[in-house]
Amino acid sequence: MTPSIDPWPALLVLLVVVAAVIGLWVGRSRRSATAATPPTTARVRSFTVLAVGSDDAYLNHVLRTHDVDIHEHQPDFVWYPSRTDLQAYLVQEGDQTVGVVVLRTSGDVAHVELDWVTPGFRDCAAGEYVWLRSDILRNRGIRRVITPANMKDPYYARLGFRRLGESYALDLPGTLTPPATPTPPAAEPAA
Repeated sequence: MTPSIDPWPALLVLLVVVAAVIGLWVGRSRRSATAATPPTTARVRSFTVLAVGSDDAYLNHVLRTHDVDIHEHQPDFVWYPSRTDLQAYLVQEGDQTVGVVVLRTSGDVAHVELDWVTPGFRDCAAGEYVWLRSDILRNRGIRRVITPANMKDPYYARLGFRRLGESYALDLPGTLTPPATPTPPAAEPAA
């Protein structure tokens, strides 16, 4: 007669080993996800808005590289580098390109042709900086911004833009930073 081997202790050991492997994997996944996610107390971001010509080589490279994503969010956007009636801006964080803004101006009104940011910056921070904190538009005499009608998932209401038909509009206050005024020379004491 052959001795019988009880399979339950072996199965129990196997289950413990599988549970330990899964536990290690979950722990590593959580640590790597936490390291890749910015902290909830977000650091203050420092953006720069650079005015560039419509024929700027880097601007055209960014627009070509991200063409599919741009048209997913703004299907009506058409780019002609030879147009001289457009103002183009690159939004930067350090040396990283965050997005592109293209405007067509009429007097003191800017019609947004393109307002696009890279996926990693779609938290409204770059848009808040461009539309509400930066003086670049105000310094160019722009007093009102009107957005495109067919933008997918517009974020403008969160920044205080008001609805204007299918678009949004924002009236810009005067310059945020008062221009530097020279200090008058001190009067010389009377003799």
